[in-house]
Amino acid sequence: MAAVSWPERIKFLPDDGGFPGPWFAAWADGKPDFRCVAASKLEQAVRRSTMQ
Repeated sequence: MAAVSWPERIKFLPDDGGFPGPWFAAWADGKPDFRCVAASKLEQAVRRSTMQ
């Protein structure tokens, strides 16, 4: 399998075993928890009007 070259805007995201973790996810024990949205990220998204 070929190595993936991530776009610049993705490269800064936390790494979860070789894959970028989502910005909005809550993290527990070094892993993204997709069941939860980090409350602080939700507030930022609403303030920046990135969620519609």
